[in-house]
Amino acid sequence: MPTAFNEKTGELLVLGDDGGWTKPTTAKNPQTGETLYHDGAEWKPIPITAEQRYVGQTAAIADMGLGIGDEFLAGVGSVFDPASGDYSKQLTSIREAQKKYGESDMRGQLARNVVGSLPLAVATGAGVSNAVGRALPTLGRVGNAAVTGALYGGAAGFGSGEGGIANRTMSAGLGAGLGAGLGATIESVASPLVSRMAQYLKSSPALVDEAGNLTPRGSRYVAEYATRVGSDPAEMSASLQKELATQAQQAAKGGRAVNPQQAAALAEANTLPIKVPMTQGQLNQNPELQLFESEAAKGRYGPSAQDSIARVYSQAQDALDANAEAIRQRIIGSTRQSEPGDRGQAIQSALATLRGDAKTAVNDLYTAARQGGDAAIDPNAYRQGVQNVINDVAESFDQTSAPKTSAILSNLAKSAEVGDGNASQLISNVFRVRRQLTSLGADIGADGAAAGTAKRALDKHLIDMMDEAAMSGDAGAIDRWKAAIKSFREYATKYQGKDLIQTLTDKVKGANQLKVDSVDAMNVILGRDDIGFVGKNGMTRDLVKLRETLGETSDAWRSLKEEAFLRFMRKAAGAVHPTERTFSGANLSKAWETALEKNPEVMRTIFTNEERALISQFVRVAQRVTTSAPGGVNTSNTGGAVAQMVKKLFGSAVFGPKLAAFLEATPLLKGFTQLPDAVKAAGAASARVETSAIPVTTRSAAQYAPAATPLAAMTAGNRPTR
Repeated sequence: MPTAFNEKTGELLVLGDDGGWTKPTTAKNPQTGETLYHDGAEWKPIPITAEQRYVGQTAAIADMGLGIGDEFLAGVGSVFDPASGDYSKQLTSIREAQKKYGESDMRGQLARNVVGSLPLAVATGAGVSNAVGRALPTLGRVGNAAVTGALYGGAAGFGSGEGGIANRTMSAGLGAGLGAGLGATIESVASPLVSRMAQYLKSSPALVDEAGNLTPRGSRYVAEYATRVGSDPAEMSASLQKELATQAQQAAKGGRAVNPQQAAALAEANTLPIKVPMTQGQLNQNPELQLFESEAAKGRYGPSAQDSIARVYSQAQDALDANAEAIRQRIIGSTRQSEPGDRGQAIQSALATLRGDAKTAVNDLYTAARQGGDAAIDPNAYRQGVQNVINDVAESFDQTSAPKTSAILSNLAKSAEVGDGNASQLISNVFRVRRQLTSLGADIGADGAAAGTAKRALDKHLIDMMDEAAMSGDAGAIDRWKAAIKSFREYATKYQGKDLIQTLTDKVKGANQLKVDSVDAMNVILGRDDIGFVGKNGMTRDLVKLRETLGETSDAWRSLKEEAFLRFMRKAAGAVHPTERTFSGANLSKAWETALEKNPEVMRTIFTNEERALISQFVRVAQRVTTSAPGGVNTSNTGGAVAQMVKKLFGSAVFGPKLAAFLEATPLLKGFTQLPDAVKAAGAASARVETSAIPVTTRSAAQYAPAATPLAAMTAGNRPTR
């Protein structure tokens, strides 16, 4: 039967059979005291009114998780709305509304209780948990959560209780128990699950994208990884970085963490131009395993074990040689082969050609300047320059020892005494004097030496200052002379700097022949000792100038890089065997690391960042696969003999002397006795990075969500009137 409420009186009405609204018959339930109405067929509870629903919803939120919403609203109503009744009357009305609301919409009431609890739980959850931890430090995570839950649950139970203090105390006790149980449950069950999920998300990072490129997180991971293994990300190739990130990402998917040193070593070996195989002992640097591998390669444990390990050793040597050649080709950008003399000749020839072309350009500019008119130098600047030239020569020579030079300088001094505008102060006169000194410089003796000193002083004190001194004459003529002077200055700086370039390009006096023989040019550049150039004085300056002059991408500069690289590779020569010479990673590493430490500027000048990174990677791999850990090799061969003796004694003790001898003498049966060693050697022949389980540190729920335990405890302890 349809029902409705009278808007004026609030009384319940039912729709009769005649279509009219009438008051139904009501009665009290003798057991619960609840008012019921009769709909003509049965007794039913009076439905909730719209006002009761509103009051119930408001009270559910206003109780702040402590069950005090009814008291709070009644107190506010008694002060601001006394017409609705005093505190007791309004409290009774509100509790009735709460009860009706809870019966009609239990989920809605619970949801609003949770919403009302949030502010208090968020504001105080972490503080209360920390306070409990300080007060009771031995409780542990679960105990702390139980006590915290009991406090909030007890407070909610006390607030939601009705009646006297005894009833509220009982309610508080029940709420505390429920809160403690929920807090402990959340901590012991939910926290480990959340911690494992967080650990999974953290240990399964997207380090490499679908295209195989490093993500920003992957780049950070590689940087951290490099720091842990004592490397520098800038010294790691792009392929090496990707390999490291890929290894870590794949291992993390299985909840495993890779050994950082082993992962770096294997990644370096795999990402060289030619992949270098290594044994498990070489990878993990375990002396016992390395000793087994070494003895197996000598045949101590039978042909099968020997073949497994010796094959890897041989392949590694071949791969190292192939990598040295591949890196050489990458450095020079070509597969061409050349001898040291050819490389030195290529550099010297290129420099001589450049110097000759530059000299021709200077001469052409001076010819154009002389033919295009003249210009005069400021008299004061001219006189001062001439005096400086004479003073420089007088410091080392007198007139009697170098009469020809003195005569030229005497005429120069006279020209400086003439007044303004005299032709002797023209620029062309200065260069005429210079040509005289150049010609005289070819003489053997004091005059030749004095002429050379005078020419250098003339360049310094007169020619170098011409473009700065005041000049007069035709504007075009002045520009031509300045261009010629600038060109000459650049030429002198580059090819007459008393440095390596001048040494390589100077010619014998009176002959069109270089002073340095082309066959010896490379020794002049880098020295006769393989890597002695690293400690050579002024080497960085000479190399920088050489690179700038030749051009960084020129064949001549690449020839120098090639020679430097091959000199390091010669340091890798190891022990001599009947058919070959082994590759010594220890010798190579010592030479390379010493050079990087002793003169990093020279190394940076010769090799680019990428080249140094690749060579350093190659050096580390070579050292790992050719050098044993302490105790990882038996140099005296006594260990193998002892092992064989022990093996025979063991066989005799187990099988008896005759049967043991029979097993030893029968190839097929002997193979069975060597099977364990063969299996071990086969496994050791393939290096694998060792991994370990990623530890999961369970964090307290209070750290993840400080409000979780308080919220659950208050929800359990808060028992609104039903």
